[in-house]
Amino acid sequence: MNLQEEFLKSEGKPIKVGGHEIVQGDRIPIKRGTVRITFIGNISSDGIAIKSKPKRGGIEMSNGKFVRLLHIFDEPSLPRQVQHRVNCPDGELRIWNIYKTKQRDGSVTIDSWTGNAGMIVEYISPNSRRYSCSKGTGNFDPTDLTFEISWTET
Repeated sequence: MNLQEEFLKSEGKPIKVGGHEIVQGDRIPIKRGTVRITFIGNISSDGIAIKSKPKRGGIEMSNGKFVRLLHIFDEPSLPRQVQHRVNCPDGELRIWNIYKTKQRDGSVTIDSWTGNAGMIVEYISPNSRRYSCSKGTGNFDPTDLTFEISWTET
């Protein structure tokens, strides 16, 4: 089975695999506030994308600049916990897992939503979730990347 094909059949709706509900992405209910992302378990070198959709929204970087889309990787040289202020006028911060894929020509691309990519979402509290993610390459393996997100509305 290929999750990408199953998500196409379901028109992007959650699918069931081995008793688990798998999603391609998630939406955190926040308009303005702070999000904390913590990577758990072994360092994977994979990551997540977070996005504020409306043009007037954004994610604040440490230098004060706002971006609409931010990639955060779990790599040995980077902190395993980060915190960002967000502004999401539509009330949702979008989240999905990303992974690096080495191409035949030797180049490396950052991919998402291909092959067997998907996430199991565990609701820890009203403002905290845990994600177990499978990257697109290989069989579905939700232990490829694990992280938690917690948020505080301001």
